[in-house]
Amino acid sequence: MIEVSVPDFDEMFGLSSKIRDLLIAKSALTLQIEEAEKNVVITATTNEQYFKGGKPPSMEFIKTTYMVTGFNDELLPLRRELGKVLAELEKVRTDFQIYMAQIDVYRTESANTRKISAL
Repeated sequence: MIEVSVPDFDEMFGLSSKIRDLLIAKSALTLQIEEAEKNVVITATTNEQYFKGGKPPSMEFIKTTYMVTGFNDELLPLRRELGKVLAELEKVRTDFQIYMAQIDVYRTESANTRKISAL
């Protein structure tokens, strides 16, 4: 039979702190991206350089072009960094969930051992 052990709680606290830090980074990057997108919309709808046929571009056109990359690809590094943060956040959350599942298995195994000992 495989012996089940309790995970390292210090490591779990570390993962919890890392989750918090990654959520803060995610929020900061999301805010930077949203602010840049706002500036793109304002510029595209007010600067005649971006007008098509004397009219500002439609919001749908802005969303599918300028808001994805920015005017000079300035949004791409932010989006890449956000992708990295989200991937790391998912990994750390998964690690934390594995530890939680280990605790549940340990509880079950301990309860089963106590039942067998009581017989």
